[in-house]
Amino acid sequence: MLTAHSILADRFTRRALVLDLLLLAASVVFCATAFAGDDAFAALGFDAAAARLTLRIASVVAFFCSVASLRVDWKGRAAKHREAVSRLHPVIALFRQARLHDGSWPADRQHELHGAYWVANGNIVAIPDDQFLALKARHLRKVELSKLASRFPACPLFVLKVRLAFAALRPCSSKPAKTTEKQEGGDSAG
Repeated sequence: MLTAHSILADRFTRRALVLDLLLLAASVVFCATAFAGDDAFAALGFDAAAARLTLRIASVVAFFCSVASLRVDWKGRAAKHREAVSRLHPVIALFRQARLHDGSWPADRQHELHGAYWVANGNIVAIPDDQFLALKARHLRKVELSKLASRFPACPLFVLKVRLAFAALRPCSSKPAKTTEKQEGGDSAG
């Protein structure tokens, strides 16, 4: 879940930055050309009437984008996911600290761990359902890539990504194993 919130925070931050930079660039162009005479457009090789019409249409589009940015609120959404990351970090640290060597947790700390998890989870923004599986798959790829990087530290990251992609395709392309009734949960004895 931490990776998913980090990915969403980065995605929304990137979108907000790109939109802000585009609106800033458009504003600079609009200000620079607002008082330009016909001779300035002619010097640049543009028809003055066509250039002014293009600037008017572009200013309407820029205004629409600035209003739309208020509605989609990518900065606010990024902040909510960053907050989720900051709330989940201590919980993950608590779970890691409490984990026993066999991968389980002590029975006497289960109530504390359960409470910490639900308090953190109850106070953060949810991951959208339609994005959950893609984000989970990306997290699992990240974990596998991290394992490969640990095994082959001198290998370029790009090569490890390609190796991981091909290794992941191998089980997908093979025929699924036939399951017996017992494996599916049935009882052949009775």
